[in-house]
Amino acid sequence: LLGDAHLPVLYRVPEQPDAQRMQELAIFLNNLGYRPRGLRGEVKPRALRAVLDAAHGTKHEAIVSRVLLRSLKKARYSDDNYSHFRLASTDYCHFTSPIRRCPDLMIHRQVAMLLDADTEPITVSDMYLDTCVSAAAQASTCERRALEAERAVEALKMAEYMHAHIGEEFDGVISGVTDFGLFVELPNLVEGLVRMSDLHDDYYIHDKKSYALYGRSSGRRYALGDSIRILVQAVDVPARQISFGLAGRAQ
Repeated sequence: LLGDAHLPVLYRVPEQPDAQRMQELAIFLNNLGYRPRGLRGEVKPRALRAVLDAAHGTKHEAIVSRVLLRSLKKARYSDDNYSHFRLASTDYCHFTSPIRRCPDLMIHRQVAMLLDADTEPITVSDMYLDTCVSAAAQASTCERRALEAERAVEALKMAEYMHAHIGEEFDGVISGVTDFGLFVELPNLVEGLVRMSDLHDDYYIHDKKSYALYGRSSGRRYALGDSIRILVQAVDVPARQISFGLAGRAQ
């Protein structure tokens, strides 16, 4: 309705995923035993849907869903009508969510004014032409702040929970590989770090292309998506940091 009337609108815009993040996702899935297609070049939503369908009902479902979501670009608000990548929609203005009531309210007011027989579209356009630009920037900024606060609270509660499990062992999946260590995600969605400095059994080299650590002498390999058993070594609750070690091996 608003698009047909060529009125300024607050659009919800998740854009085309970054090629490097898609490559990392493909390697992660390959290491889990999946053979994803369509993750190179211009990625289509159906390719990601196929990944979720393949993992549905398996032990990997939760982590595949989380890693896939983290591989996508963060959605934002804009007065420009870009297509909505995740929904494969050419016109999408907003979601209904408590942190997005201002964008909702703007859209609802515009629709109400346009449905009013006494209001001309040009009047609605004049009222919202400048407002949409500033509102899009403010809504995107506020949403990022809310998301950061949510993540901080989640990390704090996870640290508090894991503090009671120091010294225990768990099975997990390598969810990130960096030059300073391995991020491991547990089935309960808690993520911790195995630091490179704690891997004393060999000198490990970070291979950026394959998202893996290789032991120079042993040839031992830790790659994105590999299953791994960890020991909860330490938890710093105020800093919201969880430290893992490798279970069953001298550190």
